[in-house]
Amino acid sequence: MDVICGAKNHHHHLVCGMRNRTIEFKEPFINGIGFNQAESEGYRLLDCQLMLYGTSLECELSNPSDDSALD
Repeated sequence: MDVICGAKNHHHHLVCGMRNRTIEFKEPFINGIGFNQAESEGYRLLDCQLMLYGTSLECELSNPSDDSALD
């Protein structure tokens, strides 16, 4: 099966839930997981994007008692 990726600069996102800051990153391993899953289900993968949500260390250190990002 072929992978058709709509973007030349294919990337994923890591989002800080406290300040809504986003870091873009590339990880070919993630694309491989998406391709393998699509192929095993009989799909042709058109795109693959992973969004990770967390709290940056900087935000945790500046707000040690604020757990609102985890709600």
